[in-house]
Amino acid sequence: MRMSRLLVQTSREAPTKVSLPGYRFLLRGGFLRPLSAGCHCFLPPGARVRRRIEAMVHQGIRALDGQEVSLPAIQPAELWSGAADHDDLMGQAVSSLRGTVPLGETDLRDLVLATSHEESLLAVARSTIQSYRQLPVVLYQVWPVFQDQRQAGAGLFGARETLVVDAYSLHPNQADLDGFYPQVQAEFGRIFDRCRLEVLMSAADRDDAGTVTSHSLVWPSEAGRETVVACGSCSYTTDEAIAQAGKTPPPAEDVQPMEDVETPECRTIADLARFLNVPASRTAKALFLVTSGKGGWFSRTGCGQWERSSSTPICRLHLGRKHPGFYDQGDVS
Repeated sequence: MRMSRLLVQTSREAPTKVSLPGYRFLLRGGFLRPLSAGCHCFLPPGARVRRRIEAMVHQGIRALDGQEVSLPAIQPAELWSGAADHDDLMGQAVSSLRGTVPLGETDLRDLVLATSHEESLLAVARSTIQSYRQLPVVLYQVWPVFQDQRQAGAGLFGARETLVVDAYSLHPNQADLDGFYPQVQAEFGRIFDRCRLEVLMSAADRDDAGTVTSHSLVWPSEAGRETVVACGSCSYTTDEAIAQAGKTPPPAEDVQPMEDVETPECRTIADLARFLNVPASRTAKALFLVTSGKGGWFSRTGCGQWERSSSTPICRLHLGRKHPGFYDQGDVS
């Protein structure tokens, strides 16, 4: 197609309220036009870029022997009867279906507008896979999703209505799954390499035993909304909420006899360390915390240089310039 026939309108300047550099380029280049915050119309150049990125994702998953499926958004309610949020899901789904989906005489209580497809995929797998010899199998789909988020996103895939790729792998045993997971990580890393984006593989969640159960591919950006912790001397990268800092053990010392020491005007650990001429690591402090609900309290004693986390009642090291730095998670689009 000739450029003169292409439906596109560029502009010299982006709207003054737009702060994200990438979003500004998309607006100025005529890739998209917003109807409102987070609601985008993609013009031919933007639609073409989205299709090319989607094609790379398809190629990456197919390299893992992935097979594409298409699963319905409207599903029988009985599939979700065992879900923890079944009652809330049913109430929202029935209300939505009555207002938007013409279903004739169908009893809407028997249907839900599902927000994920795990249950339907497992139902298909149970009826299709007859032997463990058919495993492993990788199934995936790309489907539109409405993101109910407080702050409207931007970019090619950050709007309220976006495209999501869900991939599911079924394995005969845990060992086979553990061997396949690194292959998925490597393949998605290659997808970002093709996009010339230097991303970090960040741990996103842990189970009760402390084992990492999921990862996020993070592109450091000053405009990011999330925070991860990355070590400059090793590959340790994790979400700030589950970050674990190593503690350097103090040097061994001979036990000294107990004695009373006056500490006038020492209101902080820093004041105490200066007054005693010792490092903060050789001091201790007690934290008195109020429990929620019944109004009780408890205390914790730890090293003087530790600080209490704002989210959990544990002590953590304060990370300075020589410790792992902080990066923001931004839209890869």
